[in-house]
Amino acid sequence: MRAVNSEPDPRAPVVVAHCIPTGDSIEYDAFMSITRLMCEWPHVAPRSWRYKLCAGKGQPVSYIRCKIAKLAVSGKPLHAPDENGDVVLGTHYVVPDDVAADVLVWQDSDLNVEPVHVIRLVKALLALPDDVALLGAPCIVQEKVGKLLRPNLWEMPGDDPFARMEGGEPFEIQAIGFGLVAIRASVFRVLEHPWFWFDQRPDGGMVGEDVGFCSAVRTLGFRVYADPTIPVTHSFRRGFALDDTQLSALRALSKGGLHS
Repeated sequence: MRAVNSEPDPRAPVVVAHCIPTGDSIEYDAFMSITRLMCEWPHVAPRSWRYKLCAGKGQPVSYIRCKIAKLAVSGKPLHAPDENGDVVLGTHYVVPDDVAADVLVWQDSDLNVEPVHVIRLVKALLALPDDVALLGAPCIVQEKVGKLLRPNLWEMPGDDPFARMEGGEPFEIQAIGFGLVAIRASVFRVLEHPWFWFDQRPDGGMVGEDVGFCSAVRTLGFRVYADPTIPVTHSFRRGFALDDTQLSALRALSKGGLHS
């Protein structure tokens, strides 16, 4: 891994857009997580940082992500239902709607995360070189009954994701699921719109909008990283904090890693 920059200056102004895409509902744990972050922001974030909530409701998620990102990056308020009847809300806290974000933090509507960990994720992204577009928090999940546990990331060729996570330092990956990720807003100004879309693999499988975004930014020369020190859990799926004991057990269960 390349050397990281020094700790970001806590006095430098940073506007963080907290981006929440939802369908028809939001999990209670996720709702409380978002509420805690809004309430605790003045106590956990550097004093010069500002918080902006950008939430969207509708389907498909790729479409809603594009709407939310436009709101966050451009600073233009979108309060009314759009032409398709989907509602994109731009509420604000500390900063007005027309202030553009520097960093977009995406949190899934089924994800539980502590406020201090959101701040840590943003700080870690800003401490990395400018060509690191995205920093995500890996979550160990069991997506289907009987399926092996695995991290929601796609490692670099030849890498062992469990060994990387045990290292306790941000590491480069190919892609990561957007349960909790921080993205530099500048990336959206150079990436062609639409920023999010679903695609199809040669074998007929589906490529999610989060993986597609990671691939697109890497094509432009940016890098994608994961931070193994940020614990996240899903409300309805089996999630784990990434401590050494659990990682060792999960490595044994993985029997070949991510793609087995």
